Amino acid sequence: MLHHVSVGVADVERAAKFYDAVLGALGYKRVAEYLPHAVAFGVTSPSFWIGLPNNQEAASTGNGVHIGFSARSTVRWTISIRLH
Repeated sequence: MLHHVSVGVADVERAAKFYDAVLGALGYKRVAEYLPHAVAFGVTSPSFWIGLPNNQEAASTGNGVHIGFSARSTVRWTISIRLH
């Protein structure tokens, strides 16, 4: 169901060091880096992202959070968007 989750942070490099330790203990690693803007973690592909909020404002509980859902096809995704 979930494709990826993104969390806004104030300092990507500092947060990445924290998540290196925490997620490393769970078997995850850095799989993409777009420093100083974002870092992604996963097994082979990104599933958890940390990054600066897109609107350039301070990271907060809601600012910077993004959840991406998996879709079996772009057709299903397009249909679901049109229904809402």
